[in-house]
Amino acid sequence: MKVKSVMTKQVATCLPSDSLGAAAEIMWNKDCGIVPVVEAGSQRLLGLVTDRDLAMAALLSNRPTDAIRVGDAMTTRLFTCGEEDDLREAHDVMREHKVRRVPVVDDKGRLAGVVSLSDLAREAFSTRAAAAARRQRECARTLAAVSQQRETGTGGFAF
Repeated sequence: MKVKSVMTKQVATCLPSDSLGAAAEIMWNKDCGIVPVVEAGSQRLLGLVTDRDLAMAALLSNRPTDAIRVGDAMTTRLFTCGEEDDLREAHDVMREHKVRRVPVVDDKGRLAGVVSLSDLAREAFSTRAAAAARRQRECARTLAAVSQQRETGTGGFAF
């Protein structure tokens, strides 16, 4: 099965010049934990801002979120996959990098959507075919891998 069949296609985005307050509003309104950061006009993926990036940037800078630009807090170390990639590749990216959400990009680096561990789990547990048990085990392995503590030093904000 392909990533495009389970990914979220309509993803709210922000620009590096937007405030973290604007990103927080998107997270609240869309009930999501990340907001992709794109280049104006081209939709080329530049980074991600997570709810954790947002909280830590505000705390460590002692400034309100409306006073901090997304570009100063976003993570630019990106792990992506393509729409035509097999779901196994999305699992592999999540496991290797201990992330729960992976931006999906086209061949020009433009954002096409986001695939989350939740998307993969919903697909695996909605499948009634013989492959269901294998997909469910794969989701369990991915969840276990991303739940392991990460090494420090991968933060995305610079003050």
